[in-house]
Amino acid sequence: MSAWSKARLGWITPQTPYDGGEDQNRVARSEGYATTEAPHHVYKIGDGEFGFPLNEYLMIEYRKTDWMKGGIAIYHVDEQPGNYNKEGYPGQIQDEIKWPSNGNHYKIALMAADGNYDLEKRINQGNSDDLFSIGQSLLPSTDANGPFPNTDSYQKGDINRTGVQIYVTSDTEESYMTFLFSDGNNVIEPWRLLVSENFDVGSSDFSFGSNAGVVAKNKCKGARCVMIKKNKDTSTMSVTIPTSYLKKIEMTFDFYANRFKKEEEIVLEYSPVGAGTEEWGLVQSWVKGGVNTFANRKWISTTLDWSLPETDASSIVLRFRTTSPTKKLFVDNVMIRGKW
Repeated sequence: MSAWSKARLGWITPQTPYDGGEDQNRVARSEGYATTEAPHHVYKIGDGEFGFPLNEYLMIEYRKTDWMKGGIAIYHVDEQPGNYNKEGYPGQIQDEIKWPSNGNHYKIALMAADGNYDLEKRINQGNSDDLFSIGQSLLPSTDANGPFPNTDSYQKGDINRTGVQIYVTSDTEESYMTFLFSDGNNVIEPWRLLVSENFDVGSSDFSFGSNAGVVAKNKCKGARCVMIKKNKDTSTMSVTIPTSYLKKIEMTFDFYANRFKKEEEIVLEYSPVGAGTEEWGLVQSWVKGGVNTFANRKWISTTLDWSLPETDASSIVLRFRTTSPTKKLFVDNVMIRGKW
């Protein structure tokens, strides 16, 4: 049963989300999971507010079952009197009018997070890919070609850009999920978790040269960490980051330098994927006795913010290496977040 049906039956009272900033809106998992931490099951945006006309609005709920991984369901509701059992989807043309200006849409349309509109095309009856998960967003259109789905109003085929932004900011592990909301007047730039590794069970994100890898050593901060042996071409640990619309990266990690000498460096560098060159640009370096100096034989936690250079590449490679000809570097607890 959808959020709209529950509200119509009086089982729930939809709430208006916090607008802008870093305030996380918590939506409890449907079917009785409300708690003091997340007392609300459904949020409602519109119905004469936030750029939507009367009787048109978005509804947000968290759906999860034993057979579905779950996520945030976002419904586009249009209660304007009329026959809204006609499916509509990108690319559809009726009477020489393109969707959504042709006025075709369900009264209660589930916004497909994957953009495939399988329900409307009668390909399936819905699946987990229709639900929004961490890092995904529902935003206004940029032009008449979308992207779709979006937060534009479409009552009677009259398309208006509301400016509403919804960013999902948590995974499905808890009894609630979180999202950020803006009406378009308050700019929000949410961080998205891209990589998080403590290396205790190896690494699914990083790749290593033959002189680097995950090890179990007494110097490790946890059960395991990464060891990079002296300065060789094969002494590297690398990770590939998608850069579509990415503007900034925040990276935190721990490192342990084993008796580095003065002016020996720890280097973090980058290269655009598909650039057709072996050239690497510097993100940041840590120089013993110089810029960003560090202590030997001690675990050090560090954080850096890096604004990405302009590139046409869809992803970049970040690479750790060291300039020490003889000493080892240990790395642990790497977390990378991106901001769009």
